[in-house]
Amino acid sequence: MSEASRTAVLQAGRAARFTAGATLLSMDSPGAGVFLLLQGFVKVWVRAGDGTAALIAICGPGELTGELSALDNGTRSASVEAAGPVLCRRIDKQAFLSLLEHHSDVDRAVRAAVIAKLRTAARRQIDFLAGPARRRLLHAVLELAQDFGEPTPSGHLIPVPLTQDDWAAMTGITARRVSSVFAQLRDCVRVGYGTLLVTDPERLRARLAEACGQPSPR
Repeated sequence: MSEASRTAVLQAGRAARFTAGATLLSMDSPGAGVFLLLQGFVKVWVRAGDGTAALIAICGPGELTGELSALDNGTRSASVEAAGPVLCRRIDKQAFLSLLEHHSDVDRAVRAAVIAKLRTAARRQIDFLAGPARRRLLHAVLELAQDFGEPTPSGHLIPVPLTQDDWAAMTGITARRVSSVFAQLRDCVRVGYGTLLVTDPERLRARLAEACGQPSPR
């Protein structure tokens, strides 16, 4: 985006802060606006009629949440919960649509982000239907490391505060199975309280290749 468009986006709406566990958006509620994340991470949940829930995405700084219902005038397709302290801009629907109308580069960026989310969702759905538990968890770790990993002397730190129950909800397996798989990955993944460190990304990719029945890249 141009500097003028970037400034317009960052000045739109008003600042909002949320604490860990707070709900930004509720599934099936009217789409009244969007949130532009500036600091922190949010968890995106969908819930079935029987009460079961799936963690379908993690969003971080620079990303929008709530844009789908603003674009199609529908209700919220998911709930969004703060994974920790969150700072964002709350932009009402009309202001958001005005940004897209008057800044073509913002419009292109938003639509490209929506398409990327849809592609990711489709890929994860295929993985859920065909992939074993181990492969789904390996995919999830590598995706988050790629999207949010912070380089450290010990490896790539995933700073998103996720519990084993969150990893289970993200991959459709039990928390006990999550613990078992992480225990098998001690040579390339280190699990801490609300954090995860990928100490050897190449070894982790090799493990994923093996889980997919492909030749190891190493």
